[in-house]
Amino acid sequence: MSFYATAETALENAAYAEPSEGDKEAVTESNSYVTIIEKVERTLPLVTDDADLIPDGVEAELLARCEKIAEEYEMEVAIHTTYDFGGLIAEAYADDYYDFNGYGYGENDDGFIVVFNTGEGDGNRNIAISTHGKGVDLLTDMEIDVIIEMMINPIKNGDFAGAFDNFVAECENAVDTGVSLL
Repeated sequence: MSFYATAETALENAAYAEPSEGDKEAVTESNSYVTIIEKVERTLPLVTDDADLIPDGVEAELLARCEKIAEEYEMEVAIHTTYDFGGLIAEAYADDYYDFNGYGYGENDDGFIVVFNTGEGDGNRNIAISTHGKGVDLLTDMEIDVIIEMMINPIKNGDFAGAFDNFVAECENAVDTGVSLL
């Protein structure tokens, strides 16, 4: 099942609630309803290489490292590769993939995800990193740009394993120190 089919199913199964009085006050200007989507439990692994770019043995090593980080630091680090972003900009796709697939640790869905589009589906090769919960405080936009720069040369050379290794290492460094990298 594709990501968007999964997201559509999740939306169909999402709970809807009438807004509370406080919510009604918050949205009075727009006269809209508030839709509450319940947390989706993650069923996918932390590494989903749909574009088949990472050698299987390396994929297993990256997955083990991501799982260790989640267990040790209560932060999920996820990697996703795909052939296209389904018409979305990279950042929106990263956010949606993270949210609709139940990624994130704990109540605030703490974590990071990197998504890479090979461009084979839509002709636009692209990469994005999304942060959630405590992850927002650990990686600034400037740091995200630095990590992406660290990933670009390995990607240009076809070393996807090296690129994603850089991502995981920098995320682990951020959660280990508990402070912003720069």
